[in-house]
Amino acid sequence: EEEGTDDEDDDEKEAPASRDVDAVPAHLRDMWMQEQAGAAKPKAPTSKVESNVEPGPFDAAEQDTRTVHLRTTRGLKLDMHGVQRAFGRDAIHLRLVKKAGVFAGSAFVVFNCKEAAQAAAAQGTVKIGGKDCQLRMSNSDVNELQRRNERSIKLDNCHPQMDESHVRDVFPEAESIKLVQRNTGFTGVAFVRFKTVQEAELVVARKSVRICGRPVTLESGRRDRW
Repeated sequence: EEEGTDDEDDDEKEAPASRDVDAVPAHLRDMWMQEQAGAAKPKAPTSKVESNVEPGPFDAAEQDTRTVHLRTTRGLKLDMHGVQRAFGRDAIHLRLVKKAGVFAGSAFVVFNCKEAAQAAAAQGTVKIGGKDCQLRMSNSDVNELQRRNERSIKLDNCHPQMDESHVRDVFPEAESIKLVQRNTGFTGVAFVRFKTVQEAELVVARKSVRICGRPVTLESGRRDRW
């Protein structure tokens, strides 16, 4: 009896479909059957199209050598299409600098190799969208700061009354001199930059000098820009 009940249930489940077919006019049944067959087919999965302008698997240090800093007017509508028209397919990624969601006139263009980036930066300027864009390697500021640090020395334990002329008397070959000041006045720390790394190294090798009658210690390099 239980098996008979199951069969009856199956018949009841199939009945609505049979009634649907019967309800369709004879001259439209072929079309209706095709529509039902199409609806039953599983939809093909949609594939995500990956952009061909994304940066490759390079580490940060390497990417920095392949990146050009671009500066232009804020009104320029800069996009990857315009960048590749200017630089070709060697340009693979564009990052806009925005302030409050608005293009700030500054961007970074990543190239597929260091040589392509250097060739682009060597142009100095390029027109994109009818606007002039200034170009330079993005790591140029960092490199310049590093070179300055290598040519600089730190003077510590300086006399409170020491000024630049006292330092110049001891280091006449100095390119520039800076005394660190605070609200309370001179801090006793100064920095001297020389024209070459070799000059700075020779001075640091002395370890200390006397300025204004006080022994001043000498150290190489510094961290901040001046």
